[in-house]
Amino acid sequence: MHGVMGQSDTVHLVSVLLIGLFLLLVIHLSKPARIHTRRKRIKRRADRELPQHKKRKRKQWTPLKTSLGPELFRVHHRVTEELFQKIHHKIKKHIHKEAKYVRKTCCTGDVSHIDSRARLSMTLKHLGGSRTCDIASFHGVSRQTVGAAIRQTFDAIKREYPISPFPFDDDAKLQELADGFKAKSTAGLFDSVVGVLDGFLLRVGKTCIGNKSGCGDPSKFYCRKKYYALNCQVCCDSNRKITSLSLRSPGAVPDTLAHMKSELYWGIASGKLPARFHFLGDGAYPRSEQMTTPYNRTELRRDVGKAFDNFNYYLSQLRINIECCFGMLVNKFPILESALKTPLLSTAVDTFYVCCIVHNLCIDERLASNSNERYSFPPGKRYTQVAKVRSEMLRSQQDFEYVPLVDEVTAHDFSLGRCRGTQVDTEDLEEDATLSRKEKLVRKISRLGYVRPT
Repeated sequence: MHGVMGQSDTVHLVSVLLIGLFLLLVIHLSKPARIHTRRKRIKRRADRELPQHKKRKRKQWTPLKTSLGPELFRVHHRVTEELFQKIHHKIKKHIHKEAKYVRKTCCTGDVSHIDSRARLSMTLKHLGGSRTCDIASFHGVSRQTVGAAIRQTFDAIKREYPISPFPFDDDAKLQELADGFKAKSTAGLFDSVVGVLDGFLLRVGKTCIGNKSGCGDPSKFYCRKKYYALNCQVCCDSNRKITSLSLRSPGAVPDTLAHMKSELYWGIASGKLPARFHFLGDGAYPRSEQMTTPYNRTELRRDVGKAFDNFNYYLSQLRINIECCFGMLVNKFPILESALKTPLLSTAVDTFYVCCIVHNLCIDERLASNSNERYSFPPGKRYTQVAKVRSEMLRSQQDFEYVPLVDEVTAHDFSLGRCRGTQVDTEDLEEDATLSRKEKLVRKISRLGYVRPT
C-alpha cells in the first residue's frame, strides 16, 4: 500500500512539472519579440590578414601627377596644370586638413590623409564624366571619401569664384561687352548688344526629384523633350563667357516664365540697363526695346522685300554664341551629357553651377594667354572638299578648295551693285526717331545693302 502511494505521488509530481514547463513555454512564446538587439561587435582584421584584392593603396599626389604628364593631366582634369594650381591656391584653405594622427585602416602605403590637391582632382574628374568607382581606384580611397571630397570642393569653389551679378551700373563694362559683339557682327551692324540669352535643360534623374527630395510633384520637371530636367537661364558675352545664371525653374516651365524669375529680367524691367543697350534672345523671350528677338514664320510670310529674313540672318551671327557656349560646356564636362545621378536636387544645381565657374576660368586663361589657335579658324580661311565622291579617300591639300567668307562675298557684291536690299528714302530717315530698335536695325541693314548670302 505504501509503495503504491509513493508511486502515485511521483507521477503526480512529474505531471505538475510538465504542466509548469508547458506554461513557461506558452508565456515565453506570447512575449513580443525584442526590436532592438545588441549587435555583435566585429573586430577589424589586420592588413596582413586581408586578402590581396581587398587592399587598396592610397596614393600620394606628387608622384601621381608626375606619372600623368601635362597632356594626360588635361585629359583627366579638363583644365591645364597652371589653372589647376590657381584654383587650388584659392580654395586650399577650405578643403585642406592636417593629419592629427595616423589611424589604422585597410589602406596600405604611407599616406594617412587625403591631400587637398587630390580632393580637387576628384572633383574635376567627376565633372569630366569619370565614375565614382574609377576615381576611388585611381586615388586609392573609398567611394564615400570621393563623395565627401566632391561636396566639400563644390562649396569651396562656389565661395571663392561666385558668378557676379550682371553689371547694370557699370557703363565701362557694358560698353566693353557691346564692343565685343560689335567686332563679331558683320560690318558692326549690331553695335549695342551686351548679352545673348537662352535656356539650357539640365537633365536629372527621377531619384533627384522623388518624394525624399521634397519637390512634391515630379511632373513639373518633365520637359518637352521627354525627360526630367531643370530650366537653366544662361546669358553669355561675345567670348562665350557666362555673365548671368538663373537656376530657379523646373524643366516644364517655358523659357518665357523662367526668364521672368531671373534677376536679369527684373534688372531690365526696373530700368537699370541704359536705354542704348539691349540683349538678344530667340522667339521664346518677350519682345521689348531692350530684348531683340528674330521675326517668326508668320511675319516672314508677309516679308515682301526679304528685309526681315536678312535681319534674322545677321542676328543669328551673334545669337549663335550662346549655343556655342552650351556646346563648350557639354564638351568640356561630359557629366552634363546624361542625367545627373544624385538623390539631392541641390547637388544637381551645384554641379551645373561649378561647371559654369570652371568654364569661365578656362576662358579667362585662354584670353590672358591669347591662345586662340586651338579654338578658332584663321580669318579669311575656309575650305570645302573638291572631290564629289564620298568614298574617295582624301590624300592631300589639293583635295580642298578655298571658299570666300560671307563678309567677302557681301562686300564684293555691294561694290558691284548686286545687293538687292530694300533701299530707304529721306522720309524713312526722318521717321527713325519714332521707330522701335528692331525696325531701325532692319532699315539699317537694308540701307547698307546687306542681304542673306545665297
